[in-house]
Amino acid sequence: MILLEDFGGESLEQWMQNRPDIFCPIPLSTFLGLAIAICDILGRIHAANVIHKDINPGNIVLNLDTGVVKIIDFGIATQFNRTNPTFKSPHVLEGTLAYLSPKQAEHLLANYNRTLEQQVAQRTAALQQSQAELREREQELRVITDALPVCITYVDADQRYRFATG
Repeated sequence: MILLEDFGGESLEQWMQNRPDIFCPIPLSTFLGLAIAICDILGRIHAANVIHKDINPGNIVLNLDTGVVKIIDFGIATQFNRTNPTFKSPHVLEGTLAYLSPKQAEHLLANYNRTLEQQVAQRTAALQQSQAELREREQELRVITDALPVCITYVDADQRYRFATG
């Protein structure tokens, strides 16, 4: 069981939605105080060799009355070892899309481009194969139609078939 302290805070995201009079636009003094607090917290998190991976307004919690700021949701955080700097899943996109680091966004776009290229290549190959099959079928049909004797020469006014043989 995990126990979390209730310090009466709400996420910055909620504050921005519920109190646009205070947070949109945020006064410079409030912004600077908040930015300094967040940087201090992130400094302590990084000093413990932890990378949060999902810093966004929903994970920054603050209590306006006490001035307490906290960062929450370490569900995808990584313990980073400076002597052996490897990540658990370097090829998996982690975090909130709108708040990705530039490196993660670059990785995401590269993967997306590779996926699109593969899909286009597969579709192109399928179309080329379909075209080849159609050309082959067309030639087969041409051979069949050329081999059939011309049996029906015309249809008369009474909608009766007249056959070439009589």
